[in-house]
Amino acid sequence: MNFRCWRRIKIVPGVTLNLSKSGASLSLGPRGAHYTIGHGAVALLYCAQARTQARTQDRAQALRALGLHTAVRDLCTKALGRARRLAPELIRAYRYQRALCYEALGHGGRLRTELERIFASAPDYEDVAARLGLEEGVPDAQHA
Repeated sequence: MNFRCWRRIKIVPGVTLNLSKSGASLSLGPRGAHYTIGHGAVALLYCAQARTQARTQDRAQALRALGLHTAVRDLCTKALGRARRLAPELIRAYRYQRALCYEALGHGGRLRTELERIFASAPDYEDVAARLGLEEGVPDAQHA
């Protein structure tokens, strides 16, 4: 079995010094796409993070289609735990999946909270306004 020994040292935001038994390298740029200089080469690396996030979203939809709402809730909650690294569209998608699970599990309060969070960031997302009982972004109380 091989063991990898390495250490990452953050110098400033976006600049990291990588130390390993084979030498040192310097990474410049944000997570997901960065330049690595060292080990006798210069490389431009793109992380597979976007593909992984898309697979997680597909897995959540498949589990929901199978009626495994608790598993979807747990999957979305875990993914949202890494929300700082997620694109806003993906955060909304995970929240929406989790809201649909709360609806299926009979958790009305949590359902409403999730839908309100989605509505606050994107009022026209999917059917969130209709599920909240709003018409074109205006509460029902103002129509009366």
